[in-house]
Amino acid sequence: MTGRAGSPRGAGLAAVAALGATFTVTDARADLADDAARLAAAERRIGAEVEVQPPRFLLAESTQRVFLPLEDPPASRPCITVIALATRHVELALRPALPLGLGLVARPTPSRAGVASLESCRGRIGVGAVEIVMGRQAGAVEILVVRHAAEQKADIEVVLPARAEGPHSAPARPPEPLPVGPLGSRLAAAEAGSRRDGATFVARLDYRADARGVGALSLRLREGCHRLHVASEARRADVDAEVRFPGDEEPLRLDRAHAPEARLDFCLGATRDVELRFAGASPSAAVAVMDAHWPLPDGVPSIFGDQARGGFAWALHRRPSPPLGDPPIRLVAGGVGVTQVPLPLEPGACYLAAMAVSRGGALGGRLTVELGARELHDDASDPQRAAAVAFCAGPRDRTASASVELRADQAFWGLALWKLVGGRP
Repeated sequence: MTGRAGSPRGAGLAAVAALGATFTVTDARADLADDAARLAAAERRIGAEVEVQPPRFLLAESTQRVFLPLEDPPASRPCITVIALATRHVELALRPALPLGLGLVARPTPSRAGVASLESCRGRIGVGAVEIVMGRQAGAVEILVVRHAAEQKADIEVVLPARAEGPHSAPARPPEPLPVGPLGSRLAAAEAGSRRDGATFVARLDYRADARGVGALSLRLREGCHRLHVASEARRADVDAEVRFPGDEEPLRLDRAHAPEARLDFCLGATRDVELRFAGASPSAAVAVMDAHWPLPDGVPSIFGDQARGGFAWALHRRPSPPLGDPPIRLVAGGVGVTQVPLPLEPGACYLAAMAVSRGGALGGRLTVELGARELHDDASDPQRAAAVAFCAGPRDRTASASVELRADQAFWGLALWKLVGGRP
C-alpha cells in the first residue's frame, strides 16, 4: 500500500513558544473527575461495584479518613480496593485506619503519578476506613471504592495511560493467541484485535506456500506502524516469519513462536519496500497475509531521518500513548557511548522524552531521565532501538538530566522532548 509521504515538521524545531500554562483549581478538578469516571466505567465493565465518593480538597501534610461500606461483601466480589486520584505532581499515600488509642500507625502505600490504591480481600480494610496522607502539596482528591472479584480489577495504567510514569505508559498487552479454527475465523479475530488497538486500515493478501511450506513476498508498505499476521489454513502448521528491508542482514522483526500464525509489529518512517519471508506452513497450503496499519503519530520529528522517525513511532506505539500533537520543544543528536543532555523544565508540567537510532545499527541502548531523586529509564533493546520515558516536574523542578546510552561500533541517535498538552500525559 502506498501512502502519502509525511511532510517534515521543520528543521528549526529546537524550541516552541511557551503557551500560557496557568491552570485553575476548577480545571484540575474537571480533569480528575474525568479520570475518575473513566476508571469507574472500566471497573464496572468487568463486573465490579464502584462507589465514587464526593471529591475532597486536602491541605498539605494533612490526613483525612475515608469510611468504607460496613456490610459484608458478596461472595462474588470478596475484595475491596480504595483508589485515590490527585493531579500527577501531588504526592499522597493511603494507609489502613487503625483503632484510636493504640499508638499504632499502619504503613502507607505511596502514590505513583498521583494515584494511590489499597486492596484487601479479607472483607474490610482496617476498622472500616482508610486514611489519605498528603505530602507537601495541597490538592483535590477523587476517591473510588471498588468491590470486585479476586484477581479481577482494571489496570489503572491501561485505562489512564496519563498515569504511567517511566517507560512511557503501561506495557502493551501480549498478543492473544488466535483461536484454532478455520482460516477465515482466525483472520477475523486478528482483524478485530487490531481494530480494538486502534488500527485505521486493514488489508489482506492471499498467497500459497510452495511444496516445502515456505514463501517470500515483496511488499510496499506506507509510513506508519504495521502489524502483519501470517496465517496458514492448516491447523497443525507452525508458521514462522520475518520482515526485513531488501539487502539488510538483520530482520526488522521476526516471530519464531510455536503457533499456526506469526505476528510482526514494527513502524516505518517513510513508505518502504520490505521482504516478508515465512516457513512452517503445510506444503502448498493457502497462506493469508493481513496488514493492519496505524498512521504515524502527530508531532514525530523528521529532522533525524526516516530511520529515527520510525523508531520514535515505535517507542510511542508499543505502549498506550496519549496524542502528542505539537512538535518537540527540544531536539538533540549524538553518537556512540553515554551522553548527558540537560532538559529545562517548567515546574508542574509533564513531558515525554524519546530517543531513536538515526543511522547505523546498534547492539542496544537505554534512555534514562534523572529528576531530583527519581531515576526513570527505558531500554532500546528491540530491533528498532528506540525508547521513551514520561515524567512530570514537581513544583520546584526546573531542570532534569537525560542520559542516552548507545552500544555500537558506529551509529547515531536523535533525542526529542515534548511538553505534553494541558500539563499532563
